[in-house]
Parts: sequence; C-alpha cells; structure tokens
Amino acid sequence: MSLKELEEGRADVACVADFAFVTKSFKAGNLKVIGAIARSVGAHIVARRDSGITKPADLAGKSVAVPKGTIAEFSLGAYCQRNGVPYQSLNIVYLPPADIVEAIRKGTVNAACVWSPFIERIKGYLGNDTVLLPSQGRTDYYLLLVTRDDVVREKPAVVERLLKTMIQAETFVRQHPDEAMQIIAKKTGLTIDQVRGGWPEEKYEVRMGQDLLTIMEAEADWMIRNNLTSRKQMPNYLDVIYLKGLEAVRPEAVGIIH
Repeated sequence: MSLKELEEGRADVACVADFAFVTKSFKAGNLKVIGAIARSVGAHIVARRDSGITKPADLAGKSVAVPKGTIAEFSLGAYCQRNGVPYQSLNIVYLPPADIVEAIRKGTVNAACVWSPFIERIKGYLGNDTVLLPSQGRTDYYLLLVTRDDVVREKPAVVERLLKTMIQAETFVRQHPDEAMQIIAKKTGLTIDQVRGGWPEEKYEVRMGQDLLTIMEAEADWMIRNNLTSRKQMPNYLDVIYLKGLEAVRPEAVGIIH
C-alpha cells in the first residue's frame, strides 16, 4: 500500500523505503514509523554500454531515469556527489519503475537508477550491454512499516501483532532461504536465478537502530540542499518514530536513543 492510500484512510499500514517516508514527512504530520523490516544496498545505476557510460563521469549530459521521490533518487544524487559529478549536469527523467525498464530497453534513456526486481529485468533485456554502477556504496536503505497517529493510539495491540508476524516472516526467510526465494520469484515473475542474484544485497530483520535516524536526517538534508522541498528545516524524526510496539515484542531490537 502507498503512503497516499495510508493518508486517505484506505489503508492502515504502508511498506515504503525510508526516503519515500522522508519525502512525505515534510508535508504530513500524522505518520508514524512502527518498524524497519529489511535493509538493502540494492539500488543501482544501470546504463546502456552503447550510450558511452562506463564510469561516473560519463553520466554528465546523459538522460537518466529515476522514480521521483524514491530512494533511487537520493542514491543517484549521493553517488554523483561522492564522485564529483554535478547533479545538475544530468538530464533527469522521472518515470515509474516499470516504465523505466521499457525506456532503457528502447534506448530512450541512457541510464536509470532503480532497484530489484527492475534491475534484473533490465539486465535480461540488455545482456552484455549492461553497465552496473553501485550507486549506494555501503549505505543501506530501509524498508519501513508506516502507519498513522490514530492507528498507534487506538490499535496498539494490532501494531504489536503485525510486528510479531514480521518477526515470524524474518525467521522463515533466515531458516528457509530457498523456499523464500521461490515465493518471491512466483510473486514477481522473475526467474529463480534473477532472485538469487540480488539476494545477498537484502537483509531481512525487524529492528529500529540509531542508524535509521542518521540515514533519514541525511536524506532530509539532501532534499533541502537540492531544493526538493520548500522547507528549510528538517523534521525531528524522533517525533515520528513509534517505539512502543517493537519494545513490547522485541525490545533488544530497539537501538534508538530516546
């Protein structure tokens, strides 16, 4: 479920990447993070070799597709900053992930920053013409469970049951990785080899660590510096994180200083 559906009351919980939540946090004051369920270094820049892209500097002047307001957008900007490539020198094309796959296949864009399973689909089309640039470096992004103030206030027991279910799923993935990969392949339409290829980049764990705050603050600062929000001050992310649910079901997983 998306954050839009969550805000409109058509869903009680959404699962989104941390940057998507940070983007929304500048505008919405009624959202709460109840837990991080996975972390990944799976956002990468995928480029067509025939467009002349083999290293970071080659991105300048090229058309690069990215889903707007997602972790891929932040990863792309951070990658350019680390490698001395002016972000403004890229021709950014905002597209949904599924449309990005088709755009890079047809060559209407030179490169894209996306995540699995879209990376595997692009590689399936391009084959040896694929150039992969690891845009995240060693920085994980998190998949978050997000809800509203009224849900944690009125249904705390439901939040706890949901977190317990996520912990059970984490245990299943850890104990039965092959079966878990088969389930993902069936749900996404990927081959088992494509799922297995991206598996080492994903870590399924229900937790709330101090590094989550650090990452969200870095993302908010990047948005402000690149004028992606009209706000000039980031929210206090301690105020939008609900710790009581996870403290009740797995207290050792709460590492946020509060």
